[in-house]
Amino acid sequence: MNKPQMSIREALTALELTEEATLGDVRHQYRRLAMVWHPDKNASTSAATRMVRINLAWECVLKLFQDCVGSADREFDDIKVVAAFATVHLNSVGASSNPFDFSGSSSPWRSAHQERQDPFWQGQQFYGGTVPGKRGRNIKRKLKLTLFEAAFGTVRELEGEVQDLCTTCGGDGRSSRHGRQCTACRGAGAIRADRSYSQRWSSANVECPTCRGHGQIFESCKACEGNGLGAMRKWNTVIKTPPGARTGDVLVQFGMGGKSSSPDLQGELHCSIEVLPHDYLHLNEDGVLEVNALVSIWRWIAGGEVVVPLLDGSRVVRFPSMAHEVYVKGEGWPTPEGKGVRGDLLVQMMPLPLGELTQEQRQAVDKLASEDMHPFLKQWDQAMQAWTHGTQATRFPEKPPRKKKAPGMP
Repeated sequence: MNKPQMSIREALTALELTEEATLGDVRHQYRRLAMVWHPDKNASTSAATRMVRINLAWECVLKLFQDCVGSADREFDDIKVVAAFATVHLNSVGASSNPFDFSGSSSPWRSAHQERQDPFWQGQQFYGGTVPGKRGRNIKRKLKLTLFEAAFGTVRELEGEVQDLCTTCGGDGRSSRHGRQCTACRGAGAIRADRSYSQRWSSANVECPTCRGHGQIFESCKACEGNGLGAMRKWNTVIKTPPGARTGDVLVQFGMGGKSSSPDLQGELHCSIEVLPHDYLHLNEDGVLEVNALVSIWRWIAGGEVVVPLLDGSRVVRFPSMAHEVYVKGEGWPTPEGKGVRGDLLVQMMPLPLGELTQEQRQAVDKLASEDMHPFLKQWDQAMQAWTHGTQATRFPEKPPRKKKAPGMP
């Protein structure tokens, strides 16, 4: 089954980039959005669909540079996507007597520039409105949680300030989506430069300096004087963290970022979780809740009981003789499945080092040692008695001579 097609304009829109973006910008933005929208990082219902469009947009840009320069390596990161798009289509017009004549309706560059379908003009096809604009700014906050709050979830009230985009031009800085055609490049957005044998592909078609590759010249927005910025605005919201949050998780709240020309283009609130360290309990790299239980060396040898802290109290835990790890069922970190299911608590037994013995302790240890009837100890005592009363011949016996094999035997 063939993958759905996506234009360069749609690809840059999906990656939240403008027409000024380079291959390096696309590479960096793809990785950033993948960290936010990957289903393993984002539990929202729209994460999978959004990630599919992000991957498709990345593949679309890769294919463009494969057609343009034969590679999408990092050495081409400084090349703008629009310039690569112009090169591909300018090189495909070799049959025309005038390489800058795009008056025909079948020209692909005409539909992308003269029709003004650049990446950041959002029309009815995508957002259900005719007002153009960029996506509003995303707000980023770091949310510090205690271990208890991270385990069972909590509610926090956040507030701050954000600068909205111009509601008239949507942050673009233009007064209209239709401008007048650039006379320098005749609407192509690129001009043909002199080609020499030693120069590479980029010397054949370069970005038009008059219109900066747009193909048209636009008037500045009067509301924002062309800077695309709106007023500063105070915001506040209440965010609820799910149980089992871990350091590095990102909570996304849609429609809480900077405003733009359409409600569908409003930015997002990204909250990065940081779980504060605890004196006794800590979460290891595998997501298992651990606690180090201090115990006397004598109690550890004999086995017994120890009191360990829990997330919501404490418990007496029994452990066998010389045990290093004990698991407490259902008292660990919440599992990804949710519904109140929790893993096991790992208790690491930490026997304290042996200090100086008192006279009574030494006598007790000597008594235990004398009463130890281990079979290996008996064998060792018998061997030492034979050694003590033996001679050089018995202590260092000669090895028995090796038997000679009869002829013909293997």
